[in-house]
Amino acid sequence: MNVYRSTVALVLLVACSLFGVAGPDTDSGRVEWKTFGEAVKSARASGKLIMVDVYTTWCGWCKKMDRSTYADEKVVDYLGRHFEAVKLNAESNRRHEFQGKSYTERELAKGFGASGYPTTVFLSADEKFITAVPGYMDAKTFLLVLEYIKDKRYQDVSWKEFVKSKEP
Repeated sequence: MNVYRSTVALVLLVACSLFGVAGPDTDSGRVEWKTFGEAVKSARASGKLIMVDVYTTWCGWCKKMDRSTYADEKVVDYLGRHFEAVKLNAESNRRHEFQGKSYTERELAKGFGASGYPTTVFLSADEKFITAVPGYMDAKTFLLVLEYIKDKRYQDVSWKEFVKSKEP
């Protein structure tokens, strides 16, 4: 009987780690990705900003960003504390509510100005567009962008000035 329980426990542990049901992703060192609708709803409640990773399944730079930038421990922590994170497939017809209307992921990506991939879109907790940043970003650059957006520095400091202020 104990062997059976141990085997079942081991199988469940492996299944949970493979399928991401062991708990919040930030605890396991991964970004906790939400659907667009879940993130919007959660942002309203939490007051966090929304970060949308607009990607396609064939995009090599998107996959590189997943493997490196979104796997970086500091990025995972910062996103988890300050942002609701969304993956949005720019070629998907999956529908989501946004500002009282229904849109496909393809329509949302286009509406946010994504024409190359990846594009990272930032929205306020009340669904207002802040900016879209095209292209791959390494973890160091991405952390600067996250800080720039979270602290609303874009309202009073240019990106170049902000980056310069962070140099040692």
